[in-house]
Amino acid sequence: MIRPPDWRFASTLAALTLVGPLAIHLFLPAMPAVKLAFGISDAASGLMLSVTLFVVAFATLAYGSLSDRYGRRPLLLGGLAIFTLGSAISALAPSPELLLAGRAVQAVGAGCSGGLTRAIARDAYGTEGLVTVIAYLTMAYTLGPMIAPLAGGFLIDASGWRSVFWLAAVSGAMILVAAWRVLGETLPAEKRLAQQAGMLRDYARLFSSLRFNAYVLQSGFSSATFFVMS
Repeated sequence: MIRPPDWRFASTLAALTLVGPLAIHLFLPAMPAVKLAFGISDAASGLMLSVTLFVVAFATLAYGSLSDRYGRRPLLLGGLAIFTLGSAISALAPSPELLLAGRAVQAVGAGCSGGLTRAIARDAYGTEGLVTVIAYLTMAYTLGPMIAPLAGGFLIDASGWRSVFWLAAVSGAMILVAAWRVLGETLPAEKRLAQQAGMLRDYARLFSSLRFNAYVLQSGFSSATFFVMS
């Protein structure tokens, strides 16, 4: 790691937790406007949200495994760049098909946020300080779903639905610059995995744990209830 953890390091980690809400919750108030602008059905506009959730879920697994082999920093910076690109594509999309593609690209990038933020925190603060740091990061993350729909609603009223994607693009670029300047590599080369042959075996062992599945499903069902009502 280039510099020891300080308030800039912690603040940047907190900002990284906002990438997920920028990809998911910021789009919620834009769905009726997108439907009207392109003349698409409720199902088609809902698909643009579902695709994001689906892609983020699997991209998160990929980022975690790849970062164990290649380091946290390149995966994080690459993911933020992809997120910014996908947000810009969505903002400029002339058709619902290109908007859906932009949303998918945006989601691929957003997948770097959740898992890598926690992995970097574990590397930097160690197991003893991790619990406190995770508590603060979770608190920062919960602000995203609270603020993003409200901010998106105001933006749509003022500048149209495309403005929410421009906000995501600008925010992604700012977080990318902050991460590039503040977050050094936290996983030394000697601690990285030399091969990924056992990755699928490890995932199979993980998902065979009843306790792990109980925690995952509890969180998943809670989120599903929220999005069904949205």
